[in-house]
Amino acid sequence: MLTNCPIVIIPGIDHSSFCPGTIVPGDVYPADVSQTDGLSLIGDTIAAFLTLHTDGADTTDSVH
Repeated sequence: MLTNCPIVIIPGIDHSSFCPGTIVPGDVYPADVSQTDGLSLIGDTIAAFLTLHTDGADTTDSVH
């Protein structure tokens, strides 16, 4: 199930952290971390997930 529908909880962020400049209705706002830190956490987490679940680590050099 996690392969098809992964769920990752990143402590300190909220839904609005994924869309800078927008407050998602019903969201707990503001997040516990700054927008800059939240975006960094989101990027690092997504990159780690994709590296583990794709062969992206092997093809990254060929793209650049």
